Amino acid sequence: MAEFRRGDVRSILLIKLRAIGDAVLALPSLRALRDGFPRASIAVLAPPAAAGVYRDDPACDALLGYDPRGAPGPAAYLGLVARLRALRPDLAVCLHASYRTALLGFLSGARWRSVRNHSGRDHFCNLPSREPKEPKSAVQRDFDALRALGLSP
Repeated sequence: MAEFRRGDVRSILLIKLRAIGDAVLALPSLRALRDGFPRASIAVLAPPAAAGVYRDDPACDALLGYDPRGAPGPAAYLGLVARLRALRPDLAVCLHASYRTALLGFLSGARWRSVRNHSGRDHFCNLPSREPKEPKSAVQRDFDALRALGLSP
């Protein structure tokens, strides 16, 4: 696989499948991505309750809803994966990732994936963070995924 170069990234998928408070805490990461990749389009995958946090933020170019409680089953997941792949992201960034979040980043087809799971393995990650997994604020935990991209948020 070719070396990661920020200048090659044209499309980013930011995945944050948490509630509204965590969405607010993810805004510095969204803005750091915008500053670090000024020419890239940034789409955010978020649950409906948190969507309003991102909707009017100028750093967010597209918003995709994800509701794990609505329309469960394989058909719903396949539809979501099709929507993610249609974005054609070069980079998926999974903040405070669970296995499900990391899997969605992988299934998006993104060539590069920065995944940070502070309570377990960074599944499907090919841009690993060198930051230790130690107690820190939610914002700093999210920043670990960005530091793996060469950003200094």
